Amino acid sequence: MAPPGFNVTIEKNMPLQVRDGTILRSDIYRPDSSGRFATLLSRTPYDKSRHTDTYLQLAERGYVVVVQDVRGRYASDGKFMPGFYSASHCDTEDGYDSVEWSASLPWSSGKVGTIGGS
Repeated sequence: MAPPGFNVTIEKNMPLQVRDGTILRSDIYRPDSSGRFATLLSRTPYDKSRHTDTYLQLAERGYVVVVQDVRGRYASDGKFMPGFYSASHCDTEDGYDSVEWSASLPWSSGKVGTIGGS
């Protein structure tokens, strides 16, 4: 792994309104720099405030890291329905909207990868 090269700015519970109006919240770890960086998105039902050391290490090495509580979990609004996809819960659309939002952040180069368990 490359050595750390950046100080890190953390923004907590940044809101994203997805297409059905539900608000999903993300923590953003980013290099404290004026540049634009590749972005890594992690969407999790397991609480976005876990594994912060990993997110800090990635941001120190030049990545914007967006860690999001999925619909209905922890800081995000809506109803969590694992394994069910209906008009009121569509993880596919939430994921798409989250990638597009992550790419549009002022610090993002527009290139987004996904990370996380499972």
